[in-house]
Amino acid sequence: MDNVTTADIRTAIEEIQTMDDEHGVFWVGLIKADENVLEVHKDLSLFAKFEDQPDREYKGQGKEWKEIEVLFDNFLHDRMEIVKKGLSMVE
Repeated sequence: MDNVTTADIRTAIEEIQTMDDEHGVFWVGLIKADENVLEVHKDLSLFAKFEDQPDREYKGQGKEWKEIEVLFDNFLHDRMEIVKKGLSMVE
């Protein structure tokens, strides 16, 4: 899907919560100079990569879906520093 919106994220969150697959996941890529990716799994685990540190992976664990929605909203609006603060960097 091109040009993902916050409404699209809300729909994806609703769908992932009701899917039977226990390993449900969705991710969003945002290309600026290079690709930035934010991924969430049905168990609220998060993974991300950012163009300014392409060899590093970030991970986190959400507590509720509203928190995930806010994180993706910040991601979509290119507020990467806020997104990174919600995640831990993995070497």
